[in-house]
Amino acid sequence: MPTFPTSRGRPLPLGASAAPDGVNFALLCRHGRTVHLVILPPEGGSKPIAEIELDPKRNRTGDHWHVRVGDLPDAFTYGWRVDGPRGARTRFDPSRLLLDPAASMLSG
Repeated sequence: MPTFPTSRGRPLPLGASAAPDGVNFALLCRHGRTVHLVILPPEGGSKPIAEIELDPKRNRTGDHWHVRVGDLPDAFTYGWRVDGPRGARTRFDPSRLLLDPAASMLSG
């Protein structure tokens, strides 16, 4: 799996947005304990191009998780793997990939 340069990113706007040095990704997730950004081919293949674990100290502001990723392919889709506490009001399952409905993105 290739390695892409990452930086802290910004908490807003939510979703994926073009940035001067890559793409900023932001997710609102109050109770998540671990969050992974998964980059997929644009045709929605099941094999990820990259999976990036976010650091809760570096990539979290309040309830927002965020990361900026550089050198991405020209076209891709993305999703999130999130784990958190188990309980009656939560349904965290890190084996499931949560796709953004607007996940198709052209970088640059």
